[in-house]
Amino acid sequence: MRPMLTLLVILLSFTVAIPSFGTQVLEHDTQHGFTVSRPASWFLQERPTAFTRVMLGIEGDGYVGNCNVTVVRSQSTVAMTQAAVDQGENKRALTAAFFLTALREFGADVKILNVKQVKRGAHYGHLVNYTYSYLSPSLNARLYIRAELFSHSRPGKVYSFTCNTGALSLPEAQRAFQKEAKAYELLSSSLQVKGDSSSKYSLPTLPHFIQVSLGVTVSIFLAVAFLTITLGLNLDKDDRLIRNWRVLIFLITLTPTFVFFNKIGLPIILAILCGVAVSALVAPFLAFFPLSFRRKGLSRFK
Repeated sequence: MRPMLTLLVILLSFTVAIPSFGTQVLEHDTQHGFTVSRPASWFLQERPTAFTRVMLGIEGDGYVGNCNVTVVRSQSTVAMTQAAVDQGENKRALTAAFFLTALREFGADVKILNVKQVKRGAHYGHLVNYTYSYLSPSLNARLYIRAELFSHSRPGKVYSFTCNTGALSLPEAQRAFQKEAKAYELLSSSLQVKGDSSSKYSLPTLPHFIQVSLGVTVSIFLAVAFLTITLGLNLDKDDRLIRNWRVLIFLITLTPTFVFFNKIGLPIILAILCGVAVSALVAPFLAFFPLSFRRKGLSRFK
């Protein structure tokens, strides 16, 4: 009994912990009805165009940076559902050449490092990593930029998140970018659009990492309930061994299966239910192996 409870405490200590990314501030755009979450240390800047809905500045140790959110209307997708837009736009394979013409306005030496189809939060889209440089009049020196563009299409609109860091050398810009990379990802992952039904079963106003952490917490409480019920059964020695291994396997597999189902796109609640179902199905089968090994070991001494 004590080993099982000790294991439960260890699992709780590792899986319930919610990672900290500092204080977050919500930015609201009333024109297009969306919100994004950004670190409180970032500061608002003047928007250069009407398409730029959010402009944020970043100051670090030896580097500067900024992020902006632009929204452009797309008549070709107005009548489409989000699922159709995802299939036809967000999941469509695109090459570096598709983005290169637009990115060349930043500098003649722009270099696209890679183009990926990704999912950030609940949103599918294309992620473009690139570098360029330009002569800064204020610094009287060449500033090297490491940047990313996350483009996500929705019915009637295209949301673009551009984030970058700049330093006096490309290696320094790269190191600064890696330092801010998680915050950049969380900015685009936090996008919430008014009237969006795609996140009907998720937690719509929380950053994705908090949603996952809460999902893991709920999974652990379900595991505790499963543990409480099974430990209360009056079983013989062999059945107790099977039960203990069944509980152990259920606890070990529950969180990874939940994270897997959430990662492939299921809403939080459905991911939890699928994780519980898979773990409950797997545990009884795997629990018989320790018993068979035990019986084989005992048979050697007979």
